[in-house]
Amino acid sequence: MQRTPRPLSRITFILLAVVAFGPGPPSVGAQPTSGDRSLLERVSRRVEDRARELEAEADALAEREQALLSEMEALETDRQIKSDELAAINLDLQEMTEQLETTEARITELSASAARQRPAVEARLVELYKLGSPGYARLLLEADSIRSLGRAYRLLGILARRDQTQFEGHRETLTPLEASRGPHGA
Repeated sequence: MQRTPRPLSRITFILLAVVAFGPGPPSVGAQPTSGDRSLLERVSRRVEDRARELEAEADALAEREQALLSEMEALETDRQIKSDELAAINLDLQEMTEQLETTEARITELSASAARQRPAVEARLVELYKLGSPGYARLLLEADSIRSLGRAYRLLGILARRDQTQFEGHRETLTPLEASRGPHGA
C-alpha cells in the first residue's frame, strides 16, 4: 500500500510563513544573521521539496485517473457487448420457444388425427383380410352377366380409390408424426 504524504497543516504553514518572512521588515541597518539565513534556506528547501513531492503526487494521481478512466471505458464497452449478446441470446431463445410450442401443437394435432383415423383403417384392413387372397377379384368372378361385371368393375375402382385415399391419408399423418418425434421416438 502506497503511503500518501500528509498535507501541510495550517499551523505548520503559518509557522513557515512567519519564519520565512519574519515578524516585520528588518530595522534600518540590521543585517540578517547567518543563523537566520540558514534557517530561512532550510525552510525554503523544505517548502520546495514538499512542493515537488506534491507536484509528483498530483502527476501520479493524474496518471492513475487516466488509467482508471481507460479501464472504465473498456469495461463499459465490454458490458455493452455482453448486453447485446444477451439480447441476441434472449431473442434466439424466444424464437426457439415459439418453434417448440408450434412443433408440440403440431404433434398433438397429428396424434389426435392418427387416433381418429386408426379405427377406420383397422376396420378396412380387417374387411380386406376377410375377403381373402383373391380380394377384389372375387367380386369380378361372382358377376353373372356383363352388366353385373361392369357394375362390379366400377365398384372395385371406387373401393380401390377409397382404400388408397384412406391409407395414404393415414400414412401422411403418421410420417410427419414419426419424423417430429425424432429418431428415438417419443
